[in-house]
Order: sequence, then structure tokens, then C-alpha cells
Amino acid sequence: MSKDLGKINNDKITKQKKKLDSLYTIYSIFKEQNNTEKTTVLETQLRSEDQELRKMNEYFSKEVSQQVWNRLNQYIKEYGEANQYKIILGTQGNGNIMFAQDGIDITETVLEYANTKYEGN
Repeated sequence: MSKDLGKINNDKITKQKKKLDSLYTIYSIFKEQNNTEKTTVLETQLRSEDQELRKMNEYFSKEVSQQVWNRLNQYIKEYGEANQYKIILGTQGNGNIMFAQDGIDITETVLEYANTKYEGN
């Protein structure tokens, strides 16, 4: 899920960067021509598009990450209930393990379960 969302979001960010680059190229041309009227308009548009790019980066780094963790936490809860575990620690993305019996590590099994539950597979 993280990879799928990352690809979708990277595509959107790349499009926004290309748009910003194109505007900057046009801006540079008008600047060379000393066309202050058009450069003033483009400066405003460039600031707006740059702000949009920053918002996209912030959203994708925070919100999408939270979506992934919310989904993963649900999978871990389902896995724990289905397998009658009394506790599974570290499901909030911090990976803390407070106690585990020697020799018990279900990390790979849980990851396999979560990956099979994700409908992108």
C-alpha cells in the first residue's frame, strides 16, 4: 500500500513540478524581454503554484503515511484476534516491543498477512 500510494503521489508531484518549471521558463523569457506586466502576473502565479507543491509534499508525507498506519493497525488487530494473541505491541508505527518470550518473532508472518489483505495485490 505504501509503495502504491507513493507512486501515485510521486506522479502528482512530478506533474506539479513540471508545471512550475514551465511557468518559470515562460517567466524567464518575459523577464529577458523586460515585460514587467506579464512578469508580475507570472510571479504571482509562480508563488501560488510553488505553495501548491509545498502543500502536496506535506500532505503526502503526513496524511498518506497516516493512512498506511491506520490500515496496518487494522490488519494487525484482525491478525491478533484471528490467532488469539493477547497482545501485540508496537502497532502505532514506533516499533516498540515491551516484552516477548524468547524465540517468538511474528514480524514476517504479520507482514505477509497484511500484504495479502491489501487489495493492491
